[in-house]
Order: sequence, then C-alpha cells, then structure tokens
Amino acid sequence: MEDADGKYAHIVGGGTDANNRKNIHTVDWDGNAEYAGDVIVHYGDNTIPIGAILKSLLDNPYMHRNVFRGKNLGEFITDEQLAAIRDGSFDDLYVGDYWEINGLRYRIADINYWKGVGYQESVQKPHILIVPDTALGSGQMHTSNSTSGGYKSSTMKTVRLNQIANSLPDVFKKILISHRMFSDGTWINVSVDLMNEVMVHGTYICTDNSNKQTSDTQQLALFRLVPEWKTIGANYWLRNLSSAQTYTLVSQYGDASNDMATSTYGIRPVFGIG
Repeated sequence: MEDADGKYAHIVGGGTDANNRKNIHTVDWDGNAEYAGDVIVHYGDNTIPIGAILKSLLDNPYMHRNVFRGKNLGEFITDEQLAAIRDGSFDDLYVGDYWEINGLRYRIADINYWKGVGYQESVQKPHILIVPDTALGSGQMHTSNSTSGGYKSSTMKTVRLNQIANSLPDVFKKILISHRMFSDGTWINVSVDLMNEVMVHGTYICTDNSNKQTSDTQQLALFRLVPEWKTIGANYWLRNLSSAQTYTLVSQYGDASNDMATSTYGIRPVFGIG
C-alpha cells in the first residue's frame, strides 16, 4: 500500500491487484517491524513460530499471574473486565494492574489464589485477589496485650476488619467472594482479611511455631514478581501470632517484625472479587 505519510523505511507488499493489496512486512523509521503473518525462527533442529508461541502463552490464563504489567484499569470495573474474571480468561488483566478509586490504588495481587482451597466450601469460581497500595486505616490487633483466643477472636478480626470491609468502594463490595480459611486450628469463612507472613514474604519469619498451620500457603504473585510492593512506607499488621502478647507485621522498611497487640498500625487488607 502507498506510504503517503512517509512512515516506513522499508515495505514489502503483497496481493495480486489493486483490490487486495496489503503490506505483509514493514519497518518504520524507528526500527519497529511488523509482519502480517508469523515469524519463524530456526534454532538447531527446531522450527519455532514466535507468534504462535506468544499467543499460546498469552491465551493461558495462568500466565497472567506470572506477568507484572502495572496498567491503570480505570476508576471502576467495566462489564468487560468483570466478564473476563468470571469466564476465567482474565483477558487484558495481569498482576500489578490496578483500579484507582477516590485517589487509592487497588492492585491485582494474584489470580485464582483460593481456587479449590478450603474445607467443605472451597472456592471453585475464577477470581482475582486485590491488595491496596496503602493502608486503608489503622487499629490495634487487640484491646489487651494478649493473643489468647487467637487471631479469629481478636478485636482486629471481629470489629475493625468489618469496618474496613464496609468502607470499600461499592464496585468491590458488590462482587466480593467469601472463602474458607484455616485459622487458629479451625476453618472459618472470610472475605476481607489481613495477609499472613507467607502471603507477603513467601515463608514464616516471626510467626510462633504453634501458629504456622494455614490454608494460605503461597506468596502472592505481586510480591513474588515485584518484592518492593511489600513496602508502603508505614508499618502494617499481618495476622500471625508471634508470641503470647505480640502479632506479626511488615515494618515501614519492608522487613518482617512484630509488636504488642495493643499497638496501632496500618491495615492493608487482601480480598477477592469474582
């Protein structure tokens, strides 16, 4: 086709007459090349179709949790985005992408993290996990310096996290999912919750040895791919007991730490939508 705007340094045309002429290969003045078909690479005895391989990778929904993109997805979840979550394709949704609502960024932290996990009522439908870039509030883990009764009985779990859940944008509250989580020796239903040490660091560091059994057994893809996102410039609580009086947290410097249950630190929750 005619290069009326002088865009290309090189053009290979195709077609037999004026009605079906097209560019099958172009190179612009910045060196960017385009091909109408695939690009075949011969490597040893292998014939590698680059385009076909990329398509198979990008069409695999689980590859979306192995790619950090960091794209702004808008101020609300579109019908197309919600459909891509619910049909399990996660089309144009990747780890690190975020919605910016009322000045806060809610970032995709993982894909299908809870699928098939949980006693009796495991999550079967496709979903994404979201972690905000900042704390959504602050609070104590408990009103006394005691971890008696475990995390499930703490003031944070029974009161403060309910307040945080109610403060979420309506666009998330309408499509929150509930899942079964093992905590303090029993299975409980959870929607909006604190992260544990494994989800953030990929391992236990300050958690008491008697408090390590959990159903959240993998590091979130967000922190696996880009560890710097663990750090938000402020201390925030994690849900593991560290001793008879302390809970775990992530410090403002990004290291694993702990402090008394009555201390007041940030609340950076994790929740799933689907």
